[in-house]
Amino acid sequence: MPTRQTKVLVCNDDGISAPGIAALANALVQDGKFEVRVVAPSTEKSACSHSVSLHQPISVQFAKDGREFNLPVPIPAWSVGGTPVDATGLALSGDLFRVCNAEDATTENQSSWRPDVVVSGINRGANYGRLAYYSGTVGAAREATFFGVKAMAVSLDSFRAKTMDDFAETARLAVPIVDWLASDNRWPVNVVLNMNIPALDKSFCSKSPSNQQTPTPTTLAISRMGKSTVQSGYTLLESEGEMTGSENGIKENVDGIANLRFKMRGWKELDPDGCATTDDMIGVKKGFTVLAAIPPAYALDQMAAAEKCLSDWRGKLKHPVIDWFEGE
Repeated sequence: MPTRQTKVLVCNDDGISAPGIAALANALVQDGKFEVRVVAPSTEKSACSHSVSLHQPISVQFAKDGREFNLPVPIPAWSVGGTPVDATGLALSGDLFRVCNAEDATTENQSSWRPDVVVSGINRGANYGRLAYYSGTVGAAREATFFGVKAMAVSLDSFRAKTMDDFAETARLAVPIVDWLASDNRWPVNVVLNMNIPALDKSFCSKSPSNQQTPTPTTLAISRMGKSTVQSGYTLLESEGEMTGSENGIKENVDGIANLRFKMRGWKELDPDGCATTDDMIGVKKGFTVLAAIPPAYALDQMAAAEKCLSDWRGKLKHPVIDWFEGE
């Protein structure tokens, strides 16, 4: 009897045509252990966190062959005109699959397809520390835990990655972690595994934890979600007609209302005084691939079990693994 393949649902927040999700889906399929389906937003939905579409219909396009959406492999794929959480929720509710036939399923049994694990990514840009709260990548994974499905988020700490090849090594590093997460029955399903990979094309600073090896992306560091945080900044935009911005202030309209428009400049990363050297951000910046459990606010008691699983994986993976909990 053939070995049952692990069922993996792949999603993201960069959109179904993004190179990161293409590299991840390709690596999983080429490994041969996984039955893969892709359900992802039709366009980029970065920083959507856990938002959902409450007041508008959600359009969906379905292709039995994901190459129609520029995926590199012929797997079933759904392009969702909503948020990352919409995409995951639609897939796990069964309502989406009930009306869309995959090549190997009939209308009657299609809705029963349920993944063993949901993998969200590969995101362009890291999602460590409190950045994870903004992340649509993490939001899509977190939604899976609400359905009782194991989930992990995968992010590459680089905004220069623009092609599938740029994400290929990151995808290769993620595949064995997906396998272990799916097969470890001790992992609490309401905890998201967060994987952040350092940029693979830069020179890394080399101060590693004592008694450990020089940091490399192929060294996995078991860490905790850090206190590293960000502050957002906004720029006032000048506008035609209704709103005017100047050094002298804002001019009001005839009705006494000033119409303002702002654009977010981005985030400034902060390393607060209380940020421990064992935080996930520090590990990534030092050049390690970091695995950390994201604590669910409603089930903090599950964190010890999740961290025990992570520590037990060392020695069982082909890559070197260190306990970043121990620090420097």
